[in-house]
Amino acid sequence: MKILIVSGIFPPDIGGPASYVPTIASEFTNRQHQVKVLTFSDTQKFEDDCLYNFKIIRILRREYILIREIKFVIKGIFLAKNCDIIYANGNNFKAYLIAKFCNIPVVHKIVGDTSWERAYNHGLTQQSIDEYQKKSHNLKIIFFNWVRTFPLSKSNLIITPSIYLAKIVKNWAPKNQIKVIYNAFHPNDEIYAQEYPDKKNTIVMVGRLVPWKGIEQSISALLELPHLSLMIIGDGPSKKELENHTAKLKLNNRVKFVGQKSRQEVYSLMKEAFCLLINSNYEGLPHVALEAFQVNLPVIATSVGGNPEVIIDGVTGLLIPASDKNSLVTALRRLREIDTNIVCQNAQKTLFENFSYQKMIQETEVALKEIALQ
Repeated sequence: MKILIVSGIFPPDIGGPASYVPTIASEFTNRQHQVKVLTFSDTQKFEDDCLYNFKIIRILRREYILIREIKFVIKGIFLAKNCDIIYANGNNFKAYLIAKFCNIPVVHKIVGDTSWERAYNHGLTQQSIDEYQKKSHNLKIIFFNWVRTFPLSKSNLIITPSIYLAKIVKNWAPKNQIKVIYNAFHPNDEIYAQEYPDKKNTIVMVGRLVPWKGIEQSISALLELPHLSLMIIGDGPSKKELENHTAKLKLNNRVKFVGQKSRQEVYSLMKEAFCLLINSNYEGLPHVALEAFQVNLPVIATSVGGNPEVIIDGVTGLLIPASDKNSLVTALRRLREIDTNIVCQNAQKTLFENFSYQKMIQETEVALKEIALQ
């Protein structure tokens, strides 16, 4: 197959799609498919691009929004002319326009509700993603819903990484268009350990700095946990607000914002931490938890979204209610008291049994082939 993968983020960005897209693109190339990746980026070229076995085309984010959107679509049309299929991991409306113009099928991977994210970021809702699925009379939300839903209604297939997300997406798209393919970890990553000043007393959080990740509450919890510090890996619109919150609580010496890191750097920092914390109000399927499992890092996560499909409370990690600081503090104290070696062993077993890398690649390849050959 000749595949154009459309993505919103790509390394050095971090996040689920930034881990998933390079993996799937590289593996498809190894299987003799021709792959090109079109993505937004903060830089036109990245020094590690030469290490990939597929072509990467980057459109600058910093350009005026209308110009960058038009550039993305035009470049996508040029790239997709000789392709058999488009595999969209974000930028769904643009992927639809490219596919429509080139008259080729498009498959969307949905890892969240972009309408809910936009509404939340614009202060239009404080609802959870589940509550948000109810009908709204707000014109902006109606528009956000249309932008999210219209391209999916025209898609040939929708892939979700969790059963939970499949149930959410069924509110927007025909049921027969949805297929669940779990994310997986890459078993061949080289992981290098490096020293970190607060070794074994550091909680690590990884991801975009956005309100629903529960980072502000996690910082506040440190007031009751004087022996622990927090390392935050990632960037996003909430960074300044979180830094101000940290300063207000006089926790600058215990909270470190290390910014975006490469995948290998994230692994290295994880290995020197006490636990991974996923304190969000919403998760589709936490790819970062699979990465933590790989380096034997215990995980504490909220019992929302796809988290319970990865983490079994007391067996492969600890689950806590969302937006509950007391439960978070209790879980962090509890993790210091239990045998985390057993938890990590269970997590590794779950990783290999339920989140097989080869199974993910095979299922995705078969799904795309079936659509491309229709």
